[in-house]
Amino acid sequence: MNLARLKTETAAAHSRMESLVPLMSPTLEQDQYLIVLRRFYGFVRSWELWSEANVPAELHQMLLERGRSSLIKADLRYFGEHLPEFLYLPPAKDTKSRAAFLGAM
Repeated sequence: MNLARLKTETAAAHSRMESLVPLMSPTLEQDQYLIVLRRFYGFVRSWELWSEANVPAELHQMLLERGRSSLIKADLRYFGEHLPEFLYLPPAKDTKSRAAFLGAM
């Protein structure tokens, strides 16, 4: 997999997302941070659960290395927060091909 190309081709989307979620802002307050963490957890954990069942074999190791929900969960627990009870809906179709799976990321 060409991670450099993937980063280059998704840079604009990442920049737009980062502008909407002010995680790096020096004025970010704890309550704002916790809102973002709860939303991210619901989205990231949903995707991870779905991806575990749909990952093409050749991408399985990458999936394990890129897991993030456990980190978000640790942050939420550090602040004494409960994990969100909701999860977002994952992609509706099976994406067993490499290209379709990466596109669903």
